[in-house]
Amino acid sequence: MKLIILFALLLFTSVSKATVVIHDSNSSYENFEMGYFQDKTGKLSLEQIQDIKAFIPITNSVALGAKIGNIWYRTSIQNNSQETQTRTFFITEPNLWEVEVFVVENNKLVNNLHNGLSVIKNGSTTRDHPELDITLAANQTQDIYIKVHTPYQHVFKAVFFTEKKLEKYKSIKTSLLHLYFGAIAALLLYNLFLYFSIRDSHYLLYIGFVFFYAIAQLEHNALYPLDSFASVEESRNFAISHILWLAFHTLFSVKLLNIKQYYPKAGTFLVIMGGFLLLLGFIGLYELAIPIAIVSILMILLPFVTLLIAIMLYRRKNKIAIFYIIAQSFFASGIIIFGLLYSGVIEYNYFTRYLNLAGSFAEIILFSFALAYKTRLVMQENAKQKSMLEDYSKLSFLGQTVINIYHQWKAPVNNIYNSINHIEVAKEFRDQNLDKIIDENLLQIKNNTQYLKETASNYLAHYKEIDKPATHVNIHDEILSVAQLLKLELEKINLKITIEGPKDIELRLQKNHFTNLMMILFENAIDVFKLRQVKNPELTLSIFASGTKFYIQIMDNAGGIAEENVDAIFEKSHSASSSTGIGLYLAKEFLLPKLHGKILAKNIKGGAMFTVTLQNKETKKQIKKHKLH
Repeated sequence: MKLIILFALLLFTSVSKATVVIHDSNSSYENFEMGYFQDKTGKLSLEQIQDIKAFIPITNSVALGAKIGNIWYRTSIQNNSQETQTRTFFITEPNLWEVEVFVVENNKLVNNLHNGLSVIKNGSTTRDHPELDITLAANQTQDIYIKVHTPYQHVFKAVFFTEKKLEKYKSIKTSLLHLYFGAIAALLLYNLFLYFSIRDSHYLLYIGFVFFYAIAQLEHNALYPLDSFASVEESRNFAISHILWLAFHTLFSVKLLNIKQYYPKAGTFLVIMGGFLLLLGFIGLYELAIPIAIVSILMILLPFVTLLIAIMLYRRKNKIAIFYIIAQSFFASGIIIFGLLYSGVIEYNYFTRYLNLAGSFAEIILFSFALAYKTRLVMQENAKQKSMLEDYSKLSFLGQTVINIYHQWKAPVNNIYNSINHIEVAKEFRDQNLDKIIDENLLQIKNNTQYLKETASNYLAHYKEIDKPATHVNIHDEILSVAQLLKLELEKINLKITIEGPKDIELRLQKNHFTNLMMILFENAIDVFKLRQVKNPELTLSIFASGTKFYIQIMDNAGGIAEENVDAIFEKSHSASSSTGIGLYLAKEFLLPKLHGKILAKNIKGGAMFTVTLQNKETKKQIKKHKLH
């Protein structure tokens, strides 16, 4: 509890002291005055700087924005106690490009430190916080000069800590940051699991956004494993993560809110900006200063654009928008403060420095909630669509059954009508063979009526089994049964059907789904033959198996499928004729998933081939017995 209270005090302390004067062995100094001078030439030496009097007053909480050349800071520390005192001069930020600390007494250099990202020591860049121990005898005074050179913003806080205070500071800060990144890692793993389970691109963009955000903040706070690099170039490679997380943030926003659906131009603009940021990330591998400067502007602009669009979408009843508005409000608040701090508009303190972490974390959590909610809505909609598709499948099967019955009944009904008409005519003209005519035509009526009854029973028997559970189905016999149901349609175009393969293979499946599937494929072939007026149409069905997989290949000689339509023929409403075009879509998206199978189409010489693949583990041994080589 004491550690938490200490850190809270550390965050919100803002009282400034005039100078650094040590009175006892326990005092640390977190707020004091310094002076700064801008050496635009970048060539002035320490000796030359010591002669300059035009240092501008500034607090030890530095927020100057980007500056050209070198910035020199100056302060002094005096020991007014009666004992020798040691204080650690400590800079809170570990990401200064190059910093040199000079300890001067009576215009003579007595101690110094060279640190920064561009400084190679012991085979790696210096990623730790610049810190230097300063020991003062009683009544001794030393001047501290800090030279900072960076192409980026000047943002840091300099303090004088006792050893005990510095240890507590580091412990609290490191513990809180590890807890912070541990929570982010847990969210990443959770959403990564969901991505591999659902395979939804929303999750991939979210993972990219959170991953690069975490890398950017690990690099910015110099936490393991990004607390050291083998070279400046390697450090730069990780620094581009600041650009990449904004790129993925922008692309994820477009996807999550379906912006392109509601506002196509705005959606396209944001996608282009996301791509532009990815390009900046690539450029940053070679030159980082310019991309970072551009991103500093876009980091404020793009979140506000997406927030405005989210508000507009909320007014249009977009259910996800409310999550986004709240999340983006947290993020925008933090990022505005962070942007103002790094631009030198507001002063550095622990609140302005770390508010962006709190806002970003709130955004990450709320985005995760929004993603889960959207997935739930999509799953509910998919379930509704599947239910509608199942109902449509039943109605389609029933409708096709009625149509086929109609085609089968036309000839016998005409025969019955002709027989009745024949009897009436013979009776009216008192034909001398009336009894014979009546007997012959009654027999004809009886035979045709029996045919009507058998045909109706045959079709309706198939429809009655539409909701029956899986059972063992003889594949060869069932294909013949479907061909028999479509007999008149086949005869109209003189379609020759050949079935190759074993005749005794049985698979355990829902018979009505398989029957409906084969009926759709047969009718699709018939429609194409009619549309193209193919002479001597032929349909060859090849049945074979391999292991637990069972294959039915349906080959025609109708001229094939246009190359641009090979994949599109299974899409909803795709049709080359006057039909609805839903048949093949229904086969692929509803019937085959029910049968645990899949279908592929490709062109062959003279026509097209559809390959239906089914899997049936229960009949593995039986299928192997019939395997064709």
